Amino acid sequence: MRMWARAEREIKCGYCRRRWIARGEPVLKIHLPTMRRDLYRCVDCAGEPVPDHLPPLADAPPTLTQLLELPPREWLPYKETS
Repeated sequence: MRMWARAEREIKCGYCRRRWIARGEPVLKIHLPTMRRDLYRCVDCAGEPVPDHLPPLADAPPTLTQLLELPPREWLPYKETS
């Protein structure tokens, strides 16, 4: 199945392997039932125009720390040894 979407994270084109696709840019997502991972194509390698009605990238859902309103974890300083 071929579907146009916006990149959820920074990914590399799976065809030309030169272009990095930034988060939010249009990308052609190819899903094959025999493969676990989706294949991604940049606008230049897709071979078809980007549709005009591509929805904007939705914000990421809140993390568990944000939902529970926990303070950020502070890292422990290194112990000095003599």
